[in-house]
Amino acid sequence: MKKTFLEIHNRILGSIREPLIVLDPDLKVVTANHTFYRTFNVKSDETEGVLIYDLGNRQWDIPRLRKLLEDILPQNTSFHDFEVEHTFETIGTKIMHLNARRIYGEGDQTNMILLAIEDVTERENYKRHLEELVEERTSEIRKLKDQLEAERAYLQEEIKLEFNHENIIGRS
Repeated sequence: MKKTFLEIHNRILGSIREPLIVLDPDLKVVTANHTFYRTFNVKSDETEGVLIYDLGNRQWDIPRLRKLLEDILPQNTSFHDFEVEHTFETIGTKIMHLNARRIYGEGDQTNMILLAIEDVTERENYKRHLEELVEERTSEIRKLKDQLEAERAYLQEEIKLEFNHENIIGRS
């Protein structure tokens, strides 16, 4: 029994944890994996056959993403770790890294684009929180250092006044 190109790809896509979308040359969704549907809380009948830029009330219509996707097939390019931060109506704010590349069909079949989406929201939020914490601590350290410098200067002045050896006259 000969399996079609799309059936094979659907089985492969179904086994991958990150959200994936297959786009046709017109950038319409051919298929997506279950992880995509679950992550973005959409159904296949709302997604398949739809221009990627029209998904989710045009939430994927991002000028830079449009340029990158439109260059893949004619220029045989790909892109990696294109960061998108977007607030979706149903799932909230997501920070994603997008990767896309051309995939080839059987024989004369039209080339397609595989778009992989890595949700890095948690990691990026943690990183941003850590950066804020480091900045906070650095600021505290600067204040303490300035305070210590002021106290050192004060103590040096007190020692000078208490043990003023400059006015001692000695005889031999």
